[in-house]
Amino acid sequence: MKLKVLALLSGVLVVLAAAAFAVNRWMNAPEDIGRMGQTLMSGVDTAAARRIEVISPEHKVTLDTADGSVWAVAQQHEFPVDTKKIKSLLVKLTTVKLAHKVTDNPDKLGELGLLTEQENGGKLEKDKTGRLVTISGPGDKPLFRLILGNDRQGGGAMAFGGTYVRYPDEKTAYLISDSVVVDLRPQDWIDTVVLDLDADKAIQSVRMTQPGQRTVQLTREKAGDPFALAGLPSDQVDQDSVRRVTGQLAGLSVFGVKAGNADPAEVGRKHVGQVEFTLFDKRRFTMDVGTEKAKDDYRYLTIRAALDAAVKDDALHAAVEAFNKRFEHRLLAVYDWDGGRMLQGWDEYKKKPAKKS
Repeated sequence: MKLKVLALLSGVLVVLAAAAFAVNRWMNAPEDIGRMGQTLMSGVDTAAARRIEVISPEHKVTLDTADGSVWAVAQQHEFPVDTKKIKSLLVKLTTVKLAHKVTDNPDKLGELGLLTEQENGGKLEKDKTGRLVTISGPGDKPLFRLILGNDRQGGGAMAFGGTYVRYPDEKTAYLISDSVVVDLRPQDWIDTVVLDLDADKAIQSVRMTQPGQRTVQLTREKAGDPFALAGLPSDQVDQDSVRRVTGQLAGLSVFGVKAGNADPAEVGRKHVGQVEFTLFDKRRFTMDVGTEKAKDDYRYLTIRAALDAAVKDDALHAAVEAFNKRFEHRLLAVYDWDGGRMLQGWDEYKKKPAKKS
């Protein structure tokens, strides 16, 4: 009886040893040793990056740079990129590590959102083909390609965290525990800041004109003073209404860019109003703002800067030149509400009489 027990135990030990050996071989397979624990972009020199492409079923984004410092969005008429977003993406790709190998079964890749367009019959399809990130160097030399697939899901559509990823030249799917956020719309990559000023200290005057309406002229002598409205003294001007507009002008942001020769009917610019504001440093900005909402629900404007030739400050002249180079020949999208506020009429700035109790 004892011999039978010993034989049985020996057999079990042999099976366990064989299983352990197999698991050890699987965990230490060359493929896993080469990838597991490494960062997504291991071994790639990010300083060599000259083009980044993000292709998803909904959009294509192309970001280009000549020197690695100033980037532009091709689909936004070569408008400058928010460089913080470039840096954030590259930091993620060079710090996030492959946490787990999921599968190397090609039949499972579609379920994880990791198929290439070619593998999916030439179609980009949500939840099957994911987001393909391609980074190229000088001369379009390929440096890096990665598919960001679906997020890991649990029962009841509860996310457990992590994202499935795959290198498109390989069949292996991995899981990363940290997310890599990549904006998919070209307009979400642009540097949205047009001006970043302290309105109370910077703006000296504002002039607004539009067809068929009385011109609005707001002026003041020095920073911090209340504005007077042409035809009214400052104590009869609604200063809150003034601050809403001057604050908007000083902190002007855009949310999309179109070509300057876009069809006026498409962008609400059959008619335009003009907004001109002058700073205490003698810079002058002129905007032509569409009087109607565009078909995409934005309001479109142009903007240009000028500086009196009598001003001898070389830095200011250079700033004006750089500003115009950035914004010329482009239409800038702002929220419809904000665009309409820029063109509000003379009566909107007149202080309303106090309500009788």
